[in-house]
Amino acid sequence: MSSVLLAPQCLPSVGWFAQAAHAGAVQLAMGGVYRKQVGMNQFCLKGAGRVQVITLPAVHPGLNTALRDVRISYADTSWPVRAARSVEATLQRSPFYAHFGPDIIELLQKRTTFLVDFNLQALSLLIRNAGLALPIEESDENWQAAVPTPWRAAQPVSGFLPISYFQQFGPFVSNLSMLDLMCNQGGQVIHILQQMTAATAKE
Repeated sequence: MSSVLLAPQCLPSVGWFAQAAHAGAVQLAMGGVYRKQVGMNQFCLKGAGRVQVITLPAVHPGLNTALRDVRISYADTSWPVRAARSVEATLQRSPFYAHFGPDIIELLQKRTTFLVDFNLQALSLLIRNAGLALPIEESDENWQAAVPTPWRAAQPVSGFLPISYFQQFGPFVSNLSMLDLMCNQGGQVIHILQQMTAATAKE
């Protein structure tokens, strides 16, 4: 079985999962230093009229803090509640929210210490709940050596074409968090990921 080296995104994007599913297995690049605005502590969902970027506040000693050493900040004790409410507001009307949303809400309110631990737990929940046969193995490789995978909504993912699916709140937006695809499509998740690869192959 082949594998792909990917960065440990926070509640990874649909594009991240398309790359992972296409390869069949993932090496998670856990080495290197933490950087802002690369999707390690942020994920995208679609709200009414706009895309919402939900952020887990990170605390780190300096510019050269190892990714594994970055902690989630709870100086603002109310952020987990706000993040949970944002997830609920964007997805609770989705057909399969009851199947997939509550686990993520519970994780957001769990007060996990390290950012990578949160990301690993979230990734495990998404894989298990989506029914994906996707082996994950941690690697000490620098995350900056991983296959580039945009985390922001509507960004193209090299090698994969977006496949539209039903979403709440108006026109389709590509490359949201995998949680959006799961809550809106349920058992069709695997089929849509396969379609993304198949559509590219026809180009």
